[in-house]
Amino acid sequence: MKIRKVSDVISPYLIRVLKRDGIRYGITKQDGINLISTNLSSRQFKVCMEDAFCEKERDSICSNVPVYSNRTLHDGKKLRRLRKLYDCNAFRVLSKDREAYRKSIGL
Repeated sequence: MKIRKVSDVISPYLIRVLKRDGIRYGITKQDGINLISTNLSSRQFKVCMEDAFCEKERDSICSNVPVYSNRTLHDGKKLRRLRKLYDCNAFRVLSKDREAYRKSIGL
């Protein structure tokens, strides 16, 4: 298992994503730092962190409308799974990905 440092701010959202996606994890706190252990590759962990930032942004705008990253919006299988999970046809694009998403769809 790989152990990664995760801030107090993002760790609750990352845990939400890991639970949502059925990913096994462990969490410990050492010297005030959250250490999350998973069997995820670096790339898979990066995608989970993106999803965690989406969940954080969703909470910050106090909305039930899901927030998706540009990567998720271009992954048809994952997008269908999340749309079914959230039971919502509307969505917001993660603020840091908005320009990239606009360019990717030709706006």
